[in-house]
Amino acid sequence: MLVACLLSAAIIHAAIWWQHSRRPLSLAAWNAGLLAVAIAGCSILDPLSDVRLAAHMVQHEVLTFAAAPLLVAGMRPVTLAVLPRLGPVARWGHWVTRPRIAWGVAAVTLWAWHWPPAYDVALAHPAVHDIEHATLLAAYALYWSPFVGFGHAVAALRTDATRILYLATGGTQSGLLGAVLAFRHTPSYPHYVDALGGGASALGDQQLAGLIMLVSGAAVFALAAPLVLRGK
Repeated sequence: MLVACLLSAAIIHAAIWWQHSRRPLSLAAWNAGLLAVAIAGCSILDPLSDVRLAAHMVQHEVLTFAAAPLLVAGMRPVTLAVLPRLGPVARWGHWVTRPRIAWGVAAVTLWAWHWPPAYDVALAHPAVHDIEHATLLAAYALYWSPFVGFGHAVAALRTDATRILYLATGGTQSGLLGAVLAFRHTPSYPHYVDALGGGASALGDQQLAGLIMLVSGAAVFALAAPLVLRGK
């Protein structure tokens, strides 16, 4: 099902891209973003995520820090050509991609889904698990939108200081959550205690998952900071 959706997204985007953009980098970014979604949802990571929290965290990091920005970058030329024709949809798009809104949606979505009761419900029900991944991807697509200039959002990120602050505080959310998981002395998710057959194994897995989040958040900041600085 996911593969069919990704192939459809690639074909539809290519058709719109051919009519409105024809910028090779945007097409490459879009398809790379779809590939990242496929890696998160169709590779060995998916079955492993049911028994290893660390694998599940890799899925989340791929969706939020790789797939989301790539899809946003690939979508930008097409969206800027099509969105102004959509009237109310364009006005809603301008509002929802404002930095404060986009940042808040991403932060709330990240923390809400990693709240242990919500996390275990997602693991117990495949449909909820799919919703979890879809909402994380959508929320972080919003988060990355101000960097590429959808609607009026870019107006609030015209200076290097605002870009770095936005990027740093956004990446910090992942780092803080990673620290909570890495330095806890008890497992947070009962599902993985059962899957791994004991609290000690689950705790080690959780600490690894936390470190993955800590490192990925720092790495994204280090890699993205030079890209979002303009006029240097």
